[in-house]
Amino acid sequence: MPTLKIVCAAASGFIGYEFAVAQQIGFPSVWANGVSPDKQPAFIADWWAHNASYDVGIIGGVVLCVITLWRRRRRAGSADLTSARVPLWPWR
Repeated sequence: MPTLKIVCAAASGFIGYEFAVAQQIGFPSVWANGVSPDKQPAFIADWWAHNASYDVGIIGGVVLCVITLWRRRRRAGSADLTSARVPLWPWR
């Protein structure tokens, strides 16, 4: 999973940088005074890479939850989740 995050972050940062250099995306006016115009593409690249890491982490977390629930349901051998022999929610 960390390798996937690294690849996605690097790709997203590169794409963000290229979009910023080509002026396909604008720089948020809230930060425009604090970042010089020549540093804005690098800032956008870092921003996109940071957000990509969070996005991959969130998607990975959801996928892990779905896989865990699917395995517990399959292990219980029942489609009825309320009467499953293996508890779907272990804290109950």
